[in-house]
Amino acid sequence: MHDVYPCTERSLWTPSDFKKLELVSRFGDLVPIALDILERFDEPVVIVSGPISTGGFGTRDKNLAAFTATIKHLQSQGRSVFDQTPFEVPLFRMAMEWVSLNGSGYCMPILNDFYGPVFRSGRIHTVAFMRGWESSFGAVVVVKMVHRTQVLLAQLIKVERVLIEEILPNIVS
Repeated sequence: MHDVYPCTERSLWTPSDFKKLELVSRFGDLVPIALDILERFDEPVVIVSGPISTGGFGTRDKNLAAFTATIKHLQSQGRSVFDQTPFEVPLFRMAMEWVSLNGSGYCMPILNDFYGPVFRSGRIHTVAFMRGWESSFGAVVVVKMVHRTQVLLAQLIKVERVLIEEILPNIVS
């Protein structure tokens, strides 16, 4: 699976973690998987926050490409980065189920039942907000969560240049 998710190897994902993702049926079922992965890190862990389903480059695929580029960039600096992108497959599936039952609107269980417990676990040291995070409803909520949990905030000014120079041409074309 590391060929599909290139950042996961350095983010300490195992084949067993990917198999567990296939079995989840509730948002909260993802939390133990995330916490197991976070437990494997020895040093302070960074998580990237920014647009995925709303805002950003306008599509989920382009936003995930930008996320992956940001994670790779931070990993290349020797930072321990939790790669949450593999969670997006079950999160998206469950969000579509949620929307079919609850109608339109943002699927808050993604934030309340998955990201909230992950942030409250104390295993995330830094949240690196991508430039443009303000266009993402979820990232705006994450800012509020982070302030409540006292996680160190970081703005990724250098990553913006990487995204514009290296990623944007590939994403927009």
